[in-house]
Amino acid sequence: MDQILAGLSADSELSALPRPLIKEHAVAFLDICREEIRSGAITEPKQLHIDNLMPRLVAYVRSQSRPTFGAY
Repeated sequence: MDQILAGLSADSELSALPRPLIKEHAVAFLDICREEIRSGAITEPKQLHIDNLMPRLVAYVRSQSRPTFGAY
């Protein structure tokens, strides 16, 4: 987790976010990866290497961190 958080914090867009929020989104992303393993979408160990996951992880955290406007 430390390596993941360090990689996310190095991203200029994400560096301004609170670390607990980044960690929360990273944990959610890893839960998605676990589900992909169970479903067979991830079959190779190399798919789980941090270098391979980081682009997807950054995109996920960015998307989850954007403000949303609910329908009122």
